[in-house]
Amino acid sequence: APSHFLPQSKPEDKPPTLNIEQPPKQGKRKKRRRKAAIVPAGGAIMDIDEKHTNAVGTNSDASSRLMDSADHVFFAGDLNYRIELPRERTEHTIRQIERLKQQQTNQVTTHPEELEEQIVNLFQELLKFDQLHRVMYAAGSNKDVSNAFPGFREGKINFLPTFKFDKRSKEYDTSHKQRIPSWTDRILYKSRYDRGSSDSSDNGRSSGIISVLDYRSIPDAVHSDHRPVIGTYRIDF
Repeated sequence: APSHFLPQSKPEDKPPTLNIEQPPKQGKRKKRRRKAAIVPAGGAIMDIDEKHTNAVGTNSDASSRLMDSADHVFFAGDLNYRIELPRERTEHTIRQIERLKQQQTNQVTTHPEELEEQIVNLFQELLKFDQLHRVMYAAGSNKDVSNAFPGFREGKINFLPTFKFDKRSKEYDTSHKQRIPSWTDRILYKSRYDRGSSDSSDNGRSSGIISVLDYRSIPDAVHSDHRPVIGTYRIDF
């Protein structure tokens, strides 16, 4: 999941981009949350592993404190968070989105604003059950969905789930496992100069300092069971 930085910033100001693959499988949300929480809490880059949980945050001599050493951080990779819905319902919603997007492309509607609103609403129906959104924007009172990636944001998702596809195909998993299509591949960002709160209602377009210019998947890249995700960002100094 590459991040593209425009040449507005000096080379020495280029933010660190951290790439990670989180634990897989539908039911591993808590393990992913524990692992993810290590880095935003100020842990060393070298300690991104659940077995280091107790040591991180208590060792003041850690050599690379991510949050203390960087003004801006981009966290990208196969985060492996899933959609907590039955596959049938997920696929039905995806087919509805695909049908409406095709109408949008072919300009077969006389009410484009209504069509766009329908598409947005369908995406929101899926995102309500996205594990990452739930742990990023969860109420702190609910221990089962306590926050991961505190203060991080994400660009607006208007692309279809990026996993799991049959290789060299545009079909979601047809194996006996029948995995639920999900947005496993993500790019998150955070600036120590952020203005305002980070929540799901701001559509992730801007933190005041970092603006999301482009955030999308590459649906025609069929060499993998994932679809790559790319982002373009502007950082104002």
